[in-house]
This record gives sequence, C-alpha cells and structure tokens, in this order.
Amino acid sequence: MSPSPKLPRARGGREETGIVIGGTLVPEHALLDWHHSILQYDIYPQWRHRYAEGVSRNTEHQFSLLVLHCPEVSLAPREHTAHRWLPFREAAEQWLSWSNREAILQLPERLAAHSR
Repeated sequence: MSPSPKLPRARGGREETGIVIGGTLVPEHALLDWHHSILQYDIYPQWRHRYAEGVSRNTEHQFSLLVLHCPEVSLAPREHTAHRWLPFREAAEQWLSWSNREAILQLPERLAAHSR
C-alpha cells in the first residue's frame, strides 16, 4: 500500500481554502482519510489549465473534513472562485464531477463508520 496522502491533503486544504487543519478550531483528527482513490482518469480539457503543462490524467484521493461550525474560508483565486456551505444532498446536486458527487453522497455512511 502506498503512503497516505493525508498530510499533503491538509496542506492543500489550507492553501485552497485557508482552513488550517491541525489547529485548535479544526484538529488533525477531523481530516478523515477514506483510504479510497479513483485510479487515473482523464482530466476534462476545460480544467487542464489548472494542472502543470502536459498533465492530462489525475488520481483523486477521497477525504472528508469534519467541522463543528463553518470556519472562515479564504479561497485561492487560481483554484476556486466561490464557495457555499450546503447540506450534503444539495451539495452533491451541484457537482459536475461524478466522483465528487459520489463521494458527497457517501458522507453519512463514511461518518457513521468512522464514529463506531
């Protein structure tokens, strides 16, 4: 098994959203690694500008971040243009990406398994 990308994901979350994982408001254990990845898929051409030159495939790792309140978000403008806190079903309806939609719909089951 390859090493968990959990620490880079925490860093990426901070860089993209400003949410500090591992601080007092959002402790490190709030970042849940699902140990699930979608092996290599093609990046849609309209999103390739977000990746390094020549990159056309990606591996997606699934995580969730359990927060008790809606922390202040400061978006990285090259990554995102807006955000909203939504109930999970409504959030899933907003996604174009099938893998993100599927991951969001699995949240209740994943969180229930985590709390056992």
